[in-house]
Amino acid sequence: MTVNSASQNTAPAATSPSVAPAAPKWFAALGLVAGLGALIASSCCVIPLGLAALGAGAGIFGGLELLAEWRVPFLSVSALAIVGGWGARW
Repeated sequence: MTVNSASQNTAPAATSPSVAPAAPKWFAALGLVAGLGALIASSCCVIPLGLAALGAGAGIFGGLELLAEWRVPFLSVSALAIVGGWGARW
């Protein structure tokens, strides 16, 4: 038996497993929007804490008051985007 004849008698190579199709680009954009919305919504809590840790005064915190009125809309949009993404997945 030669090397060439031994290679001819082997079993065929297994096929590669099927790969799931890539998600559409709008799905990735939706995730990015949800993430940014969650980041902006949480900024009314995290940013003042970080600024206080750095020693920022009350003048800085007065400017962040503008974000507080947008917290509920951002949380709502973020929650809808997360639920929509979960629904699109299943």
